[in-house]
Amino acid sequence: MTNFLLGPFLEWLPRIISGGAALVALFFYLKYQGTTRRHVFIAVIFLLLALQVTNAGLLTWSQHYVWSQDPLSKSLLTTSLPKNIPVPLVETFPGVFQVPSGYFIFYSLQHFWFPFLLGALIAFLFFLFLKMLQKYNERFFETGETELGFALALAVGWPNFVAFLPLALLFVVLISVIRGLVTKERYTTLGIPLLVAALCTLAIQGFLHLLLMPLSF
Repeated sequence: MTNFLLGPFLEWLPRIISGGAALVALFFYLKYQGTTRRHVFIAVIFLLLALQVTNAGLLTWSQHYVWSQDPLSKSLLTTSLPKNIPVPLVETFPGVFQVPSGYFIFYSLQHFWFPFLLGALIAFLFFLFLKMLQKYNERFFETGETELGFALALAVGWPNFVAFLPLALLFVVLISVIRGLVTKERYTTLGIPLLVAALCTLAIQGFLHLLLMPLSF
């Protein structure tokens, strides 16, 4: 019964977290300016990290619960991982997976924790890239937009970032052209293109899951 109730919840929780974060970012981007906007985006980043850690923890607990209910899969909870598996992580840290619960630890890391950790790392690298771009040409940024980029990259996660980045570049060009035609302004900041790209990415993430499956863990 617990698994029946948790299954749909855990399936939709990452989408609710990501979509909610993107909508909150959009609301505050349109409503506020300056340092208030920046502080909100920093808060969104930390909230996203906390929620994504919680989600990975819930998935780990749920998997443990499901396996413990079946006599066959229950044995996996007390099985160590063989040393000769040609996986860099196992070869680098063999002692971690030679304990009785080694297989479950490896399974949980691969399926629940690595996607989060990789997504967080990519989001941080994207933030650093935006900071470098801002230093090179500040007219492309308003206050808080580098933090917005961090938050949105974290929201779309891995492997959806593979679609988010080119979409963001596409919308930068499109919105710049539209603004040039309508308002005669030659440049646009990155906030709106990033938001539109993130919302589009999240809207089609079901399709992206199938398309980008080879990049998933």
